[in-house]
Amino acid sequence: MYYAMMNRYASESSDGFQNTWYPVAFDSLKDRNQAIKDRVNAAKIPTASEVRAAKKLEYYEITKFEDLTKKVVRA
Repeated sequence: MYYAMMNRYASESSDGFQNTWYPVAFDSLKDRNQAIKDRVNAAKIPTASEVRAAKKLEYYEITKFEDLTKKVVRA
């Protein structure tokens, strides 16, 4: 499982708010890196502490990338 941090309030012109980041799980490193490259929902590489926190969450609490309904790509 690979993780990225995304923001619930990301838009084409904003990364959203400071306290609205959440982990998103990817099945492959390639997919995760592409989402970060495309800046989907202001995607960024998680810090080590963010990865540890994501791994502690229950499986059903982690958002899977393919399940996202809102995917804003930052150019």
